[in-house]
Amino acid sequence: MALPSHHVLPFRSFHHIAVMVGFMSLLLTLTFYGFLSVHSITQSWVDDTENRISIELPSFIPETNDVLDKQQREDNKATLEQMLKNDPVITGQTWHAIDDINTIDERFSIPAPLFLTLDLHPLRAKGAEQRIINNITTRFPSAKIRTEDAWQADINRTAAMFQTIFAGLGLTILLITGIVLSGIVRTQLKASQDTITLIHLMGAESSVIARLFQNAVTRPVFWGSVIGIGISGLGLPLVAVIMGYPLSLYNFWILLPFVLLGLILMTRLVTYTTVALTLRGMP
Repeated sequence: MALPSHHVLPFRSFHHIAVMVGFMSLLLTLTFYGFLSVHSITQSWVDDTENRISIELPSFIPETNDVLDKQQREDNKATLEQMLKNDPVITGQTWHAIDDINTIDERFSIPAPLFLTLDLHPLRAKGAEQRIINNITTRFPSAKIRTEDAWQADINRTAAMFQTIFAGLGLTILLITGIVLSGIVRTQLKASQDTITLIHLMGAESSVIARLFQNAVTRPVFWGSVIGIGISGLGLPLVAVIMGYPLSLYNFWILLPFVLLGLILMTRLVTYTTVALTLRGMP
């Protein structure tokens, strides 16, 4: 038996769903954007640390409990530069200056360590990086050295934490949306109980009634999702461009239809399941 859903359940009965789903789709797209942004920013950080070694020459020597003065630190800097300048694996040296922390009493001034970044040849031989580290630590045992792998491990751990948070927020938004939709469908079932009972007595099975609700709910969900996703799909990348965040807009936009499809599929599944379970006890 064919029953036009707009006769049994007018679309205006679910217009308020569009507002709720529009807001939820905006939040969902925001979390999706955050997830992609973390990946893009992480990749940018990884590129910055690729083929590099970071070296810190402390101003305090723990082996002797000595604090190096400015001249001693300058001598160490010159010595290290001389050691590394003719190494064919090293393509560049960059010193990062940090001022000493001065207090009123010069006796309590805190000397700053020296920081050096080495750019390495990308086609270097295996073991070349460790050879450089061994040479440095032999001459400067207290030097602290961080390699590309160490930086990337820290970056990847941080990125995984934030991506997990964004993924959890996205799943939470979907869960809340599904619960609210289920509650609205139950309320409308109760409000239309006389009509539902009548068409059921006329021979309509529970599955037919469930599809009626699916059709009635899907339309406002679709338009609400389109509006919410459209606002975020245009607004968020614009803000990213203005603020200089490294996010590929193509990757962001190309996946927005899948967000819409996911919301529609979730809506139809939640609606059908809710109606079917609610009407299961009908004669």
